[in-house]
Amino acid sequence: MNPEIRELAELFRETARTHTKVELSYDATGVRWLDGYIDRNRAVLKENPKFQEGAGCFFGECIRETFGGKWVQHPDYGWGVKNDRGSYVFPFNKVMKHVSNEDGDSILGLFDVMNGLPAIEQVERSKKSKSIEQAKKPWWKFF
Repeated sequence: MNPEIRELAELFRETARTHTKVELSYDATGVRWLDGYIDRNRAVLKENPKFQEGAGCFFGECIRETFGGKWVQHPDYGWGVKNDRGSYVFPFNKVMKHVSNEDGDSILGLFDVMNGLPAIEQVERSKKSKSIEQAKKPWWKFF
């Protein structure tokens, strides 16, 4: 893990504690607060890349602490959290989308479905299994 990410997440928590008197934890409660904060302050936050960077670090640490995984740098998408099932989540990208878009890009929505994300390997195995089953059917059977 990049140690700077954890340091920036801690700095984000300290800033929130100082300016909003909120004690953030790396869990669903912290994500819920951040989600609401973004919704209430979107206009100002769009012009604040430092906030987005800190929020991305904090959000990623919430994911890592709650669901496990480690920070890795993906060659195409940058820093993300990869879990032990092989799924990636890109917290910086999600925070930027949530700040930019009013509808449909909630960080809380992503956090809430994290346990249901399949591993890439599982999806590929499922596709392969279906194609093998289809190959075993006689050509004249349509169902």
